[in-house]
Amino acid sequence: MEEFARGDFNAGYVQVVGSLVGQIPASSASPETAEKYVPLITSGRGIVGIALSEPHAGSDAGNPRMTARRTDDG
Repeated sequence: MEEFARGDFNAGYVQVVGSLVGQIPASSASPETAEKYVPLITSGRGIVGIALSEPHAGSDAGNPRMTARRTDDG
């Protein structure tokens, strides 16, 4: 990826985003969801994106503090 990035940073960054976004379902999703989406993400066949909005994490997507929890009212 470093060689790709020498020519075009955006081409090298695609793998970084894919790896980062692939890690989220790989470590946090149900096995069925991970089995469906991780191969798409890591092979490049799926288009992915990530949005960071956690107040304390900034651009550190690997260190989130917030957790989503289901409640009776949603």
